[in-house]
Amino acid sequence: MKGIVNNKWILRMVIDGILPVDKPEGVTSFEIVKRVRKATGIKKVGHTGTLDKFASGLLLVCVGRATVLQQLFMEYDKTYIAALMLGKETETLDPYGKVVEECKVGRYSDEEIKRVLSEFTGKITQIPPSFSAIHHKGERLYKLALQGKKILPEPRKVEVKNIKLIENKTPEIIFEATVSKGTYIRALARDIARKLGTCGYLISLKRLRIGNFMVENALGYNLIDEISVRESIIPINEALKEMPCLEVSSERIRSVINGVPLDDIADVGQLSNIPEGFFRIVFRDTLIAVGIKEGKKCSYFRVIVTDPLQVIKENQ
Repeated sequence: MKGIVNNKWILRMVIDGILPVDKPEGVTSFEIVKRVRKATGIKKVGHTGTLDKFASGLLLVCVGRATVLQQLFMEYDKTYIAALMLGKETETLDPYGKVVEECKVGRYSDEEIKRVLSEFTGKITQIPPSFSAIHHKGERLYKLALQGKKILPEPRKVEVKNIKLIENKTPEIIFEATVSKGTYIRALARDIARKLGTCGYLISLKRLRIGNFMVENALGYNLIDEISVRESIIPINEALKEMPCLEVSSERIRSVINGVPLDDIADVGQLSNIPEGFFRIVFRDTLIAVGIKEGKKCSYFRVIVTDPLQVIKENQ
């Protein structure tokens, strides 16, 4: 029928942004990505960091042009609430693995648990789980582990920004932690249990926050369809609104897209006022690129758009 346009075609033309999704337990992060692709008809969809299948909570999905910023969103701190079961350790450090060790469990006061938790605050060295997505000679560790080839991962430096006891129901301990990128809560739980003189594994895990994104504002998994995605997606520029901003004129859009050095595009005063770290490069309401300032040097981190005319049309 004339005049009727396929909704998915419209979505493909206009959707770029960040979709916060509340992942349920038992669903993989990739299944979320597939569902968003199917709902929108858009192929360029990816997430900003795997949430284990047994876990639930916030998953940020990048759609369209936002996919070039996946690495940026991976840098954000994350907050979790976790339930640690003492007395047993599984090979995966979660409920899905077989039990490999059993230990005696003492009676721990709130004060004892808080003291142990405080020892994990700040920068720590952590050995990731053998069942993880870390690469070893081109293979993911969990795939090698499933083949019976358990590789002990290299220790890594991570940071626990904040950790607190929520409830002591020994042998179950519920705690909340805000951590830097690369921190495994399964490994943190394992180490907390060992510090208490026993062993343990996670029986539940929920991601509450990524940067300034909160799980309570996320779209439910079962609600993902083409209309709800359109209503819930956050435009890229809005998703990064906390980031410092460098505004350029319409005449400079093509220069940014072509990678012309920022010193040749912006006034010296504009660049000197930008603090170190990531910053937005925008024309009106459209994000053109993300820059990074290190010392006094400003350079491009990622260029988002490729067509200057499209940017101008979006802002007419």
